[in-house]
This record gives sequence, structure tokens and C-alpha cells, in this order.
Amino acid sequence: MPDLSEFSNVSLGTFDEDVCSPAVDEKFRGLVISAPKKIPLSEDIVFPVCGTYQVDEGELIKYRSFENEIVIIVTDMTDNKPYSGNLLENGFEPDILDGFRSDDEVSNVVVTGWFNVDLYRQISKLPRLPGKYQVFATIGDMKSNVVAVDLIKK
Repeated sequence: MPDLSEFSNVSLGTFDEDVCSPAVDEKFRGLVISAPKKIPLSEDIVFPVCGTYQVDEGELIKYRSFENEIVIIVTDMTDNKPYSGNLLENGFEPDILDGFRSDDEVSNVVVTGWFNVDLYRQISKLPRLPGKYQVFATIGDMKSNVVAVDLIKK
């Protein structure tokens, strides 16, 4: 897992491949995320998470707005309290997929996408307290890997 310094140049709030985007091979299908192992608490703290998804287009078109329906769940391991939010920023409208193609047209199409988020912008109630947190992303029956992040006193 990358350390916090590697995330310093990530363009948070974007859906572009970035330096900390997890790499996947052509056979991979699903979601995978990365986050720093440790984040020191500060006034201007960010909680960066980068993700990659790769799905068959048939899976993608099951959703009105695939990227915006991905949910990130953060569990505070001190009290096992979960916090969650999707990738749609407050005040924005989702990008709706327009049109559906036949099963034959989508059977061989693979779609790869990325997301780079600051969990403090996505999940307003996420505490800014020292502790151990587990993070994963999910949509439908897909679940990413789980990453552990320590928020530490400076």
C-alpha cells in the first residue's frame, strides 16, 4: 500500500487514472482500492482513496450511473461503527447512462474506470479522530479489497 507522500499529487475528486490508482490486469473484473497506511491528523487533513474498477459492459449497464453508485464504507475499528458515502459529490447530479445495447453488442466490451476521493469530502460524519479504520468499496454484489488505515496524532 502506498504511503501518504505518494498520494500528495493525486487529483482528488476526479475520475481519472492517477499515480496511486491500483493496477489491474486484463482478466480482472471488479473493484480494487488503495489508501495510505497512515495519515497524521491535522487541520487540513485529507483521507485519500484511489480506486479502479474493471467490468464487462453488461455489468456496467445494470446501473443508472455506475461511478456514482459505488459506495465506500469506512469502519472505525475502535467501536465498529460504519460510515458510508457514494462517489457523487454534494450538489452534483449523477451522469446517467443513456441507451442500452443488446447482449450481443456488450458481450466482449470491458470498461475500466478510476476514482480518486477524499473521504472527508464524501462522508461528512467521518470522525477526525485517531484510530484504526478499515475501508472498502462496493456496488451491487461487487466488493473491493479491504484496506487498513491508521489516523495518528501528529
